Amino acid sequence: MDVTRATAEPLYRFVKFHDVLNRRIKTSTAALVATKRSIGTGKRASQKLSKLIERSGEPWGTKNHWADPGLEIEDSAAFFAELAVVRVVSAFEDFAVSTIGEWNRWTARKGIASEQQVVAHPDDLSRTLAPCSRFGFDVATVGDLAPVYIFFHALRNCIVHRNGRPSGVLKDIHSEVTFLKAWKAFRARRRKSPPPPPPYDDERITVSPWQAIFFSGVCRVIATEVNAVFAKAVGEDGLIYLASRHSLSAVPISTISPFPRTPEGLMNRYLTSGRGIRPDSPTEVIGFLKKLEIWAEYRQAYEKLKPPVAHAVKRRLDG
Repeated sequence: MDVTRATAEPLYRFVKFHDVLNRRIKTSTAALVATKRSIGTGKRASQKLSKLIERSGEPWGTKNHWADPGLEIEDSAAFFAELAVVRVVSAFEDFAVSTIGEWNRWTARKGIASEQQVVAHPDDLSRTLAPCSRFGFDVATVGDLAPVYIFFHALRNCIVHRNGRPSGVLKDIHSEVTFLKAWKAFRARRRKSPPPPPPYDDERITVSPWQAIFFSGVCRVIATEVNAVFAKAVGEDGLIYLASRHSLSAVPISTISPFPRTPEGLMNRYLTSGRGIRPDSPTEVIGFLKKLEIWAEYRQAYEKLKPPVAHAVKRRLDG
C-alpha cells in the first residue's frame, strides 16, 4: 500500500476549505467588479445599485442610495477579505485541534500514553501547533513561514476585537525585517512577484481579496508539513484505522452513488478520494482491518449504512 502521499482527514478538510475559499473570493470579487462597471458613476450609479439591491431577494426596501456607490463596492471587497482572514485562522486552528484529536484516538487504541510538555509559547503559531509535538512535529520546520502566519493572526485579532483598527503589535510586525523577508520568500517560492503587505493607517488596515487567499495558501503549506509528520508517526496501521472510522461518517451516505457493494469497496472509495492512499489490490484493506481486529465491526457498520435499495436488490438476487 502506497501511503507516501497520505492525506489525513484534518488536512483533507482544510484543503477543501482552501479550495472553496479560493473560488468564492474570486467569484465575489468578480461579481463586485462587474457590478461596479455596470452601474457606472454619478447619480445614475446610485439608482442602478439601489435597484440591484431591491431585486436581490432580501427585504432591504428601496432607500439604498449612497453618494459614492463605487467606493462602497470597493469597501465591500475589503470587507469580504477581512471575513476570509478570520475564517482562515478558524479553519487552521480546527485543523490543528483535529490532528491532535486523531493522534489521541490512535494512541488510545494502541494503549500509548500521550502527554504534552508544558512550555512557554513565543508566538501564535507555536501556541496553535504546540500539541502536535506529541507526534514529533517541530514548529521550527516551518520557521520561514511563521512571521507571515503571526502577522495575519494579529490582523485577525484587529478585525475581531478592534473593528479593523491596527494595533501596536500589528504595526511592529509590519515593519519587522523577518516578516518582510518571509513575505517575499513565500511569494518567490510560488514564482510570483511579491506585492507589498496590506497597507494601513491609524483607522484601518486594508486587506485585499488576493491577500486573504495568500494567507490561506501559507496555512495550507504549514498544514501539509504537519500532516507529513503525523502520517509518518501513525504509519500504515494508524492511517487505515483512522480511515475506517471516517469512511463510515465523512460524507452523507446518500451522496455515494453507486454505493459500494462490499465493505472493502467503501474503504477503497474513501482512501482514493483525495486521501492519497493507494491500496495495491482491492482486498488489501481487509488484511489491515483484520490485523487491527476491527474487520467484523467494520462489516457490521457497513451493513447498517447500506441504502434500503441495496438490501432490496440483494434479496432479489438471493431469491
